Parts: sequence; C-alpha cells; structure tokens
Amino acid sequence: MKRAFSFLSSLMMITVLSTGWFYVSAATAAPQVADLTPQNMRLLGQFGGLVTCVAIDENYAYVGEGPRLVIMDISNPAHIIVTAQSIVLEDTVEGITEVNGAAYVADNAGGLYVMDVSDSTAPLVTYHMDTPGQAKKVSLKGDNLYLADGTSGLLIYSDVTDATPVYQTAISLTNALDVVTEGNYAYVADFSDGIAVVNIINPLAPSLVHTYDTAGSVRGVATDNTSLFVADFTEGLEIYDLTVPGTLTPQGHYMDGASQAVQLRLQGIYAYLADGNQGMQVIDIHNKNLPTLYGSLGLKGWFTAGLDVSGGHAYLAANDFGFRIVDISNPASPTITGMGAIVPDIGYAMRMSVWGTHAYVVNENRTGTVLGMEIVDVTNPGYANNQGIYYSPGVASGLASFTRNGHIYVYLADTNTLRILNVDDADNPTLVKSIPAPVNSSYANISVNIPLLFGTPTGYLCDILTNAVSLYDLTNPENPSLLGSVTLGAGIPQAVQTSGTYTYVAAGSGGLRILDFSEVPYHEVSHLNLTGYAGNVSIWGTTAYVVTGTGGLRIVNVYNPTSPVEVGAYTGEFVYDVKVNGILAFLSTENGVRVLNVADPAHLKSVGFYPNKGTNYSIGIANHGADTSIYLGAAVNGFYEFQFAYRTYLPGVMK
Repeated sequence: MKRAFSFLSSLMMITVLSTGWFYVSAATAAPQVADLTPQNMRLLGQFGGLVTCVAIDENYAYVGEGPRLVIMDISNPAHIIVTAQSIVLEDTVEGITEVNGAAYVADNAGGLYVMDVSDSTAPLVTYHMDTPGQAKKVSLKGDNLYLADGTSGLLIYSDVTDATPVYQTAISLTNALDVVTEGNYAYVADFSDGIAVVNIINPLAPSLVHTYDTAGSVRGVATDNTSLFVADFTEGLEIYDLTVPGTLTPQGHYMDGASQAVQLRLQGIYAYLADGNQGMQVIDIHNKNLPTLYGSLGLKGWFTAGLDVSGGHAYLAANDFGFRIVDISNPASPTITGMGAIVPDIGYAMRMSVWGTHAYVVNENRTGTVLGMEIVDVTNPGYANNQGIYYSPGVASGLASFTRNGHIYVYLADTNTLRILNVDDADNPTLVKSIPAPVNSSYANISVNIPLLFGTPTGYLCDILTNAVSLYDLTNPENPSLLGSVTLGAGIPQAVQTSGTYTYVAAGSGGLRILDFSEVPYHEVSHLNLTGYAGNVSIWGTTAYVVTGTGGLRIVNVYNPTSPVEVGAYTGEFVYDVKVNGILAFLSTENGVRVLNVADPAHLKSVGFYPNKGTNYSIGIANHGADTSIYLGAAVNGFYEFQFAYRTYLPGVMK
C-alpha cells in the first residue's frame, strides 16, 4: 500500500498539455534558512484588510486599507467616491503623510514608500526602501523625513523634495510608533519607554537628549508649538509644556477610565483622540492644565485606529468598520455623516475552508469582535470577490465546509456555541441551528469527515477548556448528535483531521495526538512530541503534516498510528498553516506563501514562493486545470489569491 500510494502520488503531478508535451513539477533544494526569492508563483488579486490610518488634504482622503493606499474624493461627505487604490504593498499601511502631491507611506514590515498622487486616479510608487524595523509613522520638516520605525527607532532621511529620500542616520529606540517635530527637536512615541526627545538641529548628526517615562504606553504625539500632546494608551491624554525646548514639563492630564488612546489631532481649542474601543473623544484643551471631556462618539464594537481632522469634519480609520466621516461642527456632539466608501469585505482574515467554488473565511478584528464568516467566490482565478457574510454573535475561531444531501453547510466553532449554516445561497447564508457548548467549554476549531461511498459522516470539535475532542454524527447535518469525546493526554486541541478510523490532533505543547473513535470507549492511541507548538495538521495518505510555528513544518509517518515517527521537517521559517495535495505541501509562513515538494520527507525541496510580509494566518488551495490557485487569509491584510504553475519537461520524453 505504501509503494502504491507513492506511485499514484507521483502520477498526480504529471500533466498532459494541449501541445502534447509531458510536464512534471520541477524542484530545487530548499535550505533550512528560507530562500526568499520569488519562485513560480504570481499574485492574482487581493482585497480587504483593516482600515488603519488616514490623512486629509482638502477634498481627498488618503486611507490605509490592509496593504494598499486608497484615495477617495470626499468633497461631498454624503457621497464618498474611491478614485484609485495603489498596488498591493508588502505589508499593512500604518501611517500616511501627504504633501504637495506626494504620499509618504509607512508600510510596517514593508518599509517606506513614496507615491506620486498628483493624479488622484493613478497613484504611482516612485520610491521604496525596506527599513530594518517596522515603519509606523512619518513626519516631514523642511527637506528631511523622520520615520518612526518600530524596533529600529527613529530613522532620518534627507532630499525628500526630490521624491527619492536618502537615508542618513538613526537613533536607536525600543519601539518608535509616532514622531512629531517642533523647532530643533523631534519627539518620538516610544511605546512602553515613554517619550524620546531627539535634538535634530543637525539632522545628519542627531542626538538623544533624554527619555521621559509616562504612566502608560505612548502611541501617538502632536504639538501646537508650545505644548506636546501625548496619546498614552490606557492613561489617556497627557500634556507637556515645551516652554524650554527639548524639556518636558507635565502640564495636564485627562483619562476617562477605559482609555485606549492611540492617536490624536489638534484643531483650535480641541484635541481629537482616537480612543480604540471607546471611539473618538473630544477634549477641551483651552486650559492645558485642566483638560476636560467636551464631546465623544461611542462606537460599539469598533476600534478607532487612527484619525485626521479638517474643518468641520473628523475622519476615522475604524479597522473592520472602515472609513467614517464625522461631523464636528458642534464638537460637543459629533455625529457620523459619511458611512464611508470603504467598509472592508474582509477585515481580519483568519481560518479558512475551501469547498467547490467558494472559500469560507473566519473574519475577526483586533478587538476580538468577530464579524463572523465571509464567503468568497473563487470561481474564476484572479477575480475572487466577497459574496456573502454571516455576522456571528460570538467569537468565531474555526470552521469546516461540506456538502450533504444536496446542500452546502458550514459548521462554525463560535467559542461557546456550534453554529450550523446553510450556504446554498452564498449571498445569504442562513443559520440553521445553534448548539450551546457545555458549561466550562470553549470551541476553537472543527473538522468534518464525509466518506466517499459508505459510512457515517462525522464532525470533530476541539474544546480548548476541557482539552477534549468531541465526535458528532452528521447523518442529519442540520441536527448533529454528540456521540462522545476523548480528553487529550496532554496539550490543548488546536486543529483536527481524520483519515480512515483515526483522528489526528494538533495539540499545542502536546504535539501530535492520535485518537481512535472507531469503537467505544473512544481513546487516545498514541502521541508524538514535536518541536514547537502544534497549531495545525493536514493528512495525506499515511503522512501527517503538522505546523508548529517556530518549529516550522514537522512531517510524521503514521502508517502505524500506534507508533508515529517523525521523518522530516522544514524549519526555515515560522509556519502558520499547511494544506497538502499529493507531493506538494502549501505553507503560509512569516515570509509569505511557500510550496514544498515533500515526495522525499528527508530531502524537502522548494518549488514555489511568493513574499508577503505580515501575519499569513491561513491557506486554502483549489486546482484549476494544470494550475493551482492558492488562497491566503492574511489577518489585517485581508484575502489574497495566487497562482502556482511550474512545469518542466519530463526527462526522456520526445518533444
């Protein structure tokens, strides 16, 4: 059986094209230090992502949505028009500064971009530099650019007016998140280390004057020439006197008791505070010694990640809830006036299940407020688009899709509830039934096993509080019945797959656990400790492919399920998810999407790679003729579609 399987798996990769030539997947050795050179893959499309930041210039808004800069005409707040969007950048857009037709974009791990946006319908990248840290925010002063670059500190560039900044020097800091300049000084939001004061009288030779530790964690800074205003996260708004330049003298403080202050803008006698889950706060600062709350806009379930203010409006970047325009003509009573041209189809893409012509994606935002499940039509490669959504009342974390009795179902593991959805109409998914979890249970993931010919369809539900996997009879998929459960010998069940009569569980620190549900009492038959934290598992034939995060991909021979043996590993990078098709393993990693030839587990070979920075959370695959479409749920960067197609001549075959 093992030999036959190997032979058939190899045959699966041979394709006859219309030319009559024979092709077979080729492979090149993949070192354990990941090769990040693009290989045999191309990006077909991307959509969605969290709306994280905004900059306003007269009638245009420049908005960061996932890995793109989006330009909108806001001349009529009640009728916002998207005029263009940039190419897909390398990571999440975290900060935007627009001056005189040039947009300076801080792209997190993607570095610094400069775009010509003088034509609002056609933004053009004119400069890109990969920075050593995580580009967060940009401030311009004269011909110099100051970049808050996360763990690499404050970076300084010159020759900005030429649209091709030249890197000059850096000030080492712990975690620079924002920067503002005033006079001869730059004031840097250095997160848990407070405020860093940098002397920039000579920008080519800056010096760190001192740091000021605040009570909270500094996320944002702004000045009005005489004072420094600080968004200090849980400590709200803090104000420092700058009468003596470069010296911070505490002046005033406002906190509402549940603050999540992340950014602020000043206009007149008011400070407008992007306050995370609290929405937007309007603080009266005419008396800087005693700032007081003047108005607020509570946004339940939203996370206000950024904002800008211009005239009678505030413009909010509200993560999953998109771009919103707020009327502040009466600052005491701000009201939403524009619902925004951007409401992400997919905000925070997590786990994914592909069935037929659709991908079903768990969609969460940073606050843990889950929108639920998005349905993406992937019928035509390169034209994936959002089709329907199910708004979950709980916190969804895993799902499985399948067909039964002529209907298509999605089972959604929703923390304390198993939700059964009929998705025959992809535009309008329907809740069929909700099954509450037992007391002290919390569902994390689910898989479904549908026999090809005979046998009982079954579902396997991971409970991360009881550390158990429960078995359900899905003969009636709209009313499943619980048959029993197995408590793991160690670890916490993160993901589960079934093959034959055995169930394979990625159990976190408990490694790979193998369960037998074929007879009562259900029991654990074996386990294998693995390097890393087992978070996902995929089974092909007699091999288990287990994702273990920092431990990479571990390959386990389970021909004898009572005695699993690790036979190979790919440890070149952090791995989030895996799907296997024949001799190919498709991985989502910290660096992007990678395809491995796993025909020989002891000598793995890389046959495909596409770089994509950020959290590449989940992966799905579908065959389209000779090519494979790869779908990536990239957390804050939304949903990606790639094409993998690489063939070479089969040796010895006449051309």
